[in-house]
Amino acid sequence: MQRFVMKDNNEVKAKEPSESNMEKQEENKYNDKLAKIMYTKKPVTILEYCFGVIKFYFRNGQMHAPNKIIKGTYVFFVVLYTFVLFEYFYEPIQTNDLNSKIVLAALPGIIVFIQYIASSIKNSSNSYPKLNIEIITTFAKLDTLLQVEDINNYYNISRSKVNLMVFLFIVFHSVNLLLEIMTYTYQIWPPIIWFHLFVTQKMEIVNFLHIVYMSTYRLDVINKMLRTFILENRQKDVTVFIIRKKIKNTQTKNFIGSASEDNEKIRDLSAIYNIIGNNCSLTNKVYNFNLLMSLVTAFVFILVAIWQTLSLYQSSSQYDMKDIMKVTLWCCNTVFNLAALAVVCEKLLRTRNKTRILVNKIIMNYDMPTTMRDQAKAFMELVEAWPLRFFVYDMFSIDITLILNFISVATTYLIVIIQISHFI
Repeated sequence: MQRFVMKDNNEVKAKEPSESNMEKQEENKYNDKLAKIMYTKKPVTILEYCFGVIKFYFRNGQMHAPNKIIKGTYVFFVVLYTFVLFEYFYEPIQTNDLNSKIVLAALPGIIVFIQYIASSIKNSSNSYPKLNIEIITTFAKLDTLLQVEDINNYYNISRSKVNLMVFLFIVFHSVNLLLEIMTYTYQIWPPIIWFHLFVTQKMEIVNFLHIVYMSTYRLDVINKMLRTFILENRQKDVTVFIIRKKIKNTQTKNFIGSASEDNEKIRDLSAIYNIIGNNCSLTNKVYNFNLLMSLVTAFVFILVAIWQTLSLYQSSSQYDMKDIMKVTLWCCNTVFNLAALAVVCEKLLRTRNKTRILVNKIIMNYDMPTTMRDQAKAFMELVEAWPLRFFVYDMFSIDITLILNFISVATTYLIVIIQISHFI
């Protein structure tokens, strides 16, 4: 009996190291995925650091909240922008020349300045950086569950997309800065600092677009796995009397495997989709304020451009044409950002619709085992529960209709401003 007990204890001791080794392997996989995600995100992160938007930093394989030194950069930029704004209004106040033209031209900058102050306060808090870190770490968990190490060039493709996005961002805003300096009639340094302030707002949009793209990219991987499973099962159903060219699938491996009563991989994919839905909801919560301020800024730019153009039409001596060109330039810039938001979010919605179609094909395949069809039905309920649609405080849906709604509202206010201008 003593030998048997000793043997049993040895077996227990032998099992414990193996379980700990498995946990270490899983942790190493997760850390490796997190490092590769930060590699793909590095161009966007560097841009954020250059413009004083630091939500977290990655060091020694771990993500950390901003420290006191990083929080001090927010204080520095707030003081700098306050000084520039004070210089903008100081001379007109001293000369009693503060009129509606000066206030109207500075209104978009004031709105963006308010957004930067609010974002700085949030980034300096304890809860907001944790939410940003949670969003990124969730992607590392998703990649571990999806076994993306078996997909060729998974992270390289993602990095190439980010490089293209950052390159277009730099080129587009460099041209804007050049035109801003050319149309500015006074000192050069105020437009450069104001440009820096406006780009901080654009960086929030770029970061949001990158997170939406990351969600779309991983949902597309789920779609490829579902499509691979459907195609391979369709080939097995072809009888030997029908001559049909075999469909070679080179997109991804068969994650689900063969159809059987014991196969629960569809349930695993539905659980991954649920994580994506929760992460999109968290992203919407974090970026609600920034999205709202982007819409407000774009709308104010439109109103300022319309008002100044009408004033120039009524009295050519009151406004300089350079002012109209400058406001129109920033107006087109903000509308372009809204278009980018609408297109990227619309792509996520279309990818989600493809998921719904593929899951429905599995449900409608009555040759499929009952357990797998039941898993597909549960998956369909999750797809309906998580529409993956982004809203601005539950008021505006960010999709392709956002541009049409924005044009409709701008046209309505154009008519109102034209009518008001006749009485002034």
